[in-house]
Amino acid sequence: MTESPLITRPYMHMMTNSELMAIIVNGFASIAGSVLAAYINFGIPANHLLIACVMSAPAALAISKVIYPETKKAPLAAIGALEKVKSPYNNVLEAAMVGAMDSIPIVAGIAANLIAFLSIYDFFNQTLIWLGRRASMEQDLTFELIFSYILWPVAFTMGVPSEDCLKIAELIGVKSMLNEFVAFERLGIIMKDSSNYKLLKPTANSIETAKDGSIIMVLNNGTNLVFKYGILYTGRAEVIATYALCGFANIGSIGIMLGAMVSMLPHRRRDLSKLVLPGMIGGTAACLLTGCFAGLFYQGS
Repeated sequence: MTESPLITRPYMHMMTNSELMAIIVNGFASIAGSVLAAYINFGIPANHLLIACVMSAPAALAISKVIYPETKKAPLAAIGALEKVKSPYNNVLEAAMVGAMDSIPIVAGIAANLIAFLSIYDFFNQTLIWLGRRASMEQDLTFELIFSYILWPVAFTMGVPSEDCLKIAELIGVKSMLNEFVAFERLGIIMKDSSNYKLLKPTANSIETAKDGSIIMVLNNGTNLVFKYGILYTGRAEVIATYALCGFANIGSIGIMLGAMVSMLPHRRRDLSKLVLPGMIGGTAACLLTGCFAGLFYQGS
């Protein structure tokens, strides 16, 4: 998410707000190669992850221009504006040393903003849980639960079968309110549990759904199996979820993006603070648009 701004850093002081928005939305709508291995280790298909990374780039660029169209003449559009910048460093060691020193304010800004944004989120989430328990709700009232119902039509629009829409909407809510790492971890568990559920269902004596949404299966031999996060009934839902979750767009990432961008462009702090929230929404829209294309072209059931 913060790698691409580092590449374009020599030219960022010349960029318009529309161009900065394009960088921000692309950062939110994509994932870094460094985390692909972790997602694959969760059981997410590598082929779909790689395709989603490529598909999200044009989707993010299109969404960014819809949110913030270019209304000014961009200095970088002039011929010769992108001439290669000569490195001020004499050798690799000097460049590595300066790069390491330059990363300190970036890392510090990311950490501080991440703590602040996640603290605010947790405060409001705990408040919702408290209110839900005062109202004697059977299930804890959380942002994830709320978004699972709000985003049900979004999941259905992407092509998710109706029986899986609530679970996919919940995963999108988890990704949007927490982070994509937690969402992919849950998706990996759900995919494994779904396979086991379909395999063991013929030998089950009873199947019940608990108040927390988990599924309890009692086998004929008396063994109890608990599917903590529920299951998905179709492989189509698993594929669409992989594309829809493939991005860094979430509440916590607002702090990361803002901290990284402000450390590189401190004189544009006011502009950047106005761009990051629409950029996060645009990144989410780009991920969902990628999920729509997956639902359109995927022929499996």
